Amino acid sequence: MKRTAHLFCKTLLLASLLPLAGNATASAEMLYHVSQTDVSTQIYGLGYSQGRIYYSEEGTHTLGVLSSLQQPSQQLTTDTTALLQPKGIAIDSTGNLYVADSEHNQIRKVTPDGQITVFAGSGEGGFADGPAASAQFHQPSDLTFGPDGSLYVADTLNHRIRKMDAAGTVTTIAGGGTEKDADGWLIGGYQEGKGGAARFNEPTSIAFDATGKLYVADTGNQRIRQITPDGTVTTLAGSGTEKIEGRYIQGGYQDGKASQAKFNSPLGLTVAKNGTIYVADTWNNSIRAISPQGNVTTIAGSPQNGKVDSWGVEATLDGPTDVIVTEDGSLLVADRWNRAIRQLQPINLPNLTHPSDVRVVIGTKPLLLKTKPSIIEGSTYVPLREIAEALQFQVTYDTATKVITLTKGTYQKTLQPADVKISGNRSIVKLRQLEDLLQMDVSWINRYRLAVLTAKPEPKQQ
Repeated sequence: MKRTAHLFCKTLLLASLLPLAGNATASAEMLYHVSQTDVSTQIYGLGYSQGRIYYSEEGTHTLGVLSSLQQPSQQLTTDTTALLQPKGIAIDSTGNLYVADSEHNQIRKVTPDGQITVFAGSGEGGFADGPAASAQFHQPSDLTFGPDGSLYVADTLNHRIRKMDAAGTVTTIAGGGTEKDADGWLIGGYQEGKGGAARFNEPTSIAFDATGKLYVADTGNQRIRQITPDGTVTTLAGSGTEKIEGRYIQGGYQDGKASQAKFNSPLGLTVAKNGTIYVADTWNNSIRAISPQGNVTTIAGSPQNGKVDSWGVEATLDGPTDVIVTEDGSLLVADRWNRAIRQLQPINLPNLTHPSDVRVVIGTKPLLLKTKPSIIEGSTYVPLREIAEALQFQVTYDTATKVITLTKGTYQKTLQPADVKISGNRSIVKLRQLEDLLQMDVSWINRYRLAVLTAKPEPKQQ
């Protein structure tokens, strides 16, 4: 009986590194703003090089490419039989792609013009080290280049991390075990240790940090493991001991200290320059962050799946399978079941120093207001002139009648004294009044005390 890697998933939107609203101790506050590019089929892995975004399509068994998120996607490969459930992608310095061709049990090399060749693996599912042509893999899921130039592979159903050096020799650097199930497939486990003494349970994603340490999404164990340059394997984050199906750790959802956090089928991870590890926590429909200090937070999504554009954990995802960091610090996420690539742009916002504080953004641009927005009698009030002028309105005030006039092009709106309140000699209005006064859509994200102003869509032509 043929068995596929167990943790098949269902598949960001906007993410946050913020504490919840009302926490006045935050020294820095950042949210990620998301945009999305839909693709035509289920995607799994992502690669990024020189501004181009590459992705593997499980549904069509091909590779796609985007020159930017604003441009339509194109097919890099079109032969739907050359690859079979392609997953992780690594890219060398000359632009060649290396793909975990999962169901073919091989590593493929794809040139920039889409030519596909076998790079390693005999094609027979099994376990064997040795020369690239005769080495055996079993449903490899991810790969990455190491500091030594070797290609490292998450060999999922062999429960091992493999390495192919410049001479074309495949060896095993971590993971062991010879126990097999009734179908003859190797059974994973959980054990710390060095090299072959360590045990993994369907590792699916790998990434190096700047020190040469390799991080592993140990999916069947619901943990993130780490391998030091000398081959020592330890657990970085994740917990749980209860098993399902007799072999997999039961997943869960919990933020907090790394040793107490819980994941549910983490299928992808990446490491940022500052040492933060981002995890695509697939069955939790979330993107999680592991800080260098060892804390796990959810920066986007929640266990409730969906496809909602929003801020931080207010957003919903549907089975994200991969996440990568671009040179500007943005995150790209393979949102598998939503058939989309999501971009998360880091946006710095003013600190929250009081429970009644309010932040305002126009689109994704924060407004640093001299008159602080505030909540009065249950309603949020904001400074009219500062926001109107930020939107290129001309604001005039008649000292005799106390009438305020807003003008932009042919549009004009007047406010009577009863329409505004005065705070510190400045006119403030209810947040919701801006929809009518400035012709903007206004949304309120209570969790982050955030008012979001966006331009109203142009009316459709009849």
